[in-house]
Parts: sequence; C-alpha cells; structure tokens
Amino acid sequence: MKRIIFAATSIAALTIAGSALAASSQTTTTLMQGNVPDTCVLNTPTFAALYASSPALVGNGGQSTILLTLADSTTAKLNGVSFELTYADSYCNYAHSVGIQATNGGLIASDNDPVATSGAFIRRIGYDADIKWMGPAFAQGPNPAHSTTLDSGDATQAAAFNFPVTGANRADLVIRVTIDSSNTTPVVSGTYTEYLTVRMAATL
Repeated sequence: MKRIIFAATSIAALTIAGSALAASSQTTTTLMQGNVPDTCVLNTPTFAALYASSPALVGNGGQSTILLTLADSTTAKLNGVSFELTYADSYCNYAHSVGIQATNGGLIASDNDPVATSGAFIRRIGYDADIKWMGPAFAQGPNPAHSTTLDSGDATQAAAFNFPVTGANRADLVIRVTIDSSNTTPVVSGTYTEYLTVRMAATL
C-alpha cells in the first residue's frame, strides 16, 4: 500500500514540473513621451548707474525707462554717464541668439532739430553699449561712441548686433552703457532719446 501511494505522488510531481516548463512568456513595452517647448526667460533687471536713475524696470516683453543726466546744469557739457542692467538668472533652454539693437544709433533730440545758429554745439550724443551673456567678457553692441556737432546728427542710424549661442544657456545677462564725456563742447538744449532692444531667441 505504501508503494502505491509513493508512485502516485511521484507522477503528480512530474506532471506539475512539465506544465511549468511549457508556460509561455508575454512582454509589453510602454512608451512615455512628452515635449518641452523652446523657452527663453529674461527676468526683471537690477540697476547700477552714474548720472542715471531708473523709475521703471521690467523683464520679458516690457520696456524699462532710464533717465539720464546728460549734461552739467551749469556748463551744458557732457557728464560721464554710465549704467548697467543685470537680468539675473535669465535663460534659453535651446540653441538661440542674443541680440541688441539701437533704434536711433545715438541719443537724438526728440524734435529731431536741435538748432545752433552759430558756434559749435553737440547735436547728437554718442554712447557705447555692450552685452555680456556667454562667459565673463562683454561683447560690443551698438557703438555710436562719438558725439557730433554736424547737422546730420539728428538722422537715425539703426544698428543691430546678434550673437549666436550653440546650446542652452542660463546666466546673468548684462547690458552696459557708457557716454564719453571727453568732448567738452556744450550740448544743444533738448530731450534726447534712444531705444535699446534686447532679444533672446530671434534675430534682430
């Protein structure tokens, strides 16, 4: 009786083992996919200056206002104006271009006709605008550096500079503007304006 029980048990074990070896295996793969858009962020800047103030500072899509004390109130001769705008922790997450454009190519009187009936007066105020984005060094942007007394001084001369970047970049973007006061010719009275546009991504 014991042998029969033993034999029956052995047959059952072999049957279970054979069933396990014959089982099929199934595999499935799940693809996870999403997109991250091309994005650039230009944060609200901080401001440091000499002979300048900043009543309004904005970042993406806005217009900052910088008020310049262009000339000495006693002599009407140029001041050594300088300022920096630092757009801290700005970035583009893809290969892009950073550009800076001057609309007038110099500070020009808003009436476009600062008249001097006789004698020499500055009619167009030059400046130097530089930009820093990749690395520690500044790159030269619009540079109508020399102020002029010529009648043509009120003519606009737009200028744009673009700097390609081969990949994503995250850093402080800095704009530095200086006015050379070595020209001691007095300046014709008036309100002088210029527009500097900075753009990340598209070419100006």
